[in-house]
Amino acid sequence: TTAMSDGLPAETKKLLRSLLISAEHGVALKDLTKDFYDTVGYQLPYKRLGYNNVEDMLCDIPDTVRVSRDCAGQIRLFGVANQDTAHIADMIKKQKKGSFNPYKAPPKASLSSFLINIYSV
Repeated sequence: TTAMSDGLPAETKKLLRSLLISAEHGVALKDLTKDFYDTVGYQLPYKRLGYNNVEDMLCDIPDTVRVSRDCAGQIRLFGVANQDTAHIADMIKKQKKGSFNPYKAPPKASLSSFLINIYSV
């Protein structure tokens, strides 16, 4: 824990919260930096903020991120809703539940569905 937690930019916390709240089953720590970059277009600035690694920074902002371990021992991250995002978290909880297996790859689209999508434009 560092003194930087009070100085963590509100924008960074907002982006992290939004990214994590939208993932009902959380985000694996190993995927967060890529997901953050893919979403906002720049790297998570943990070093610039005085942290040695992403996990240290995330553990220092419990008002934004809940850090836990799944049954396989992998670190999973969950967004902590605040007054502005509670309605989003509620909507995600109410979504139709499907089976979730973090180790199963998503189904690949078939060539026929790809072609149908291309030619229907």
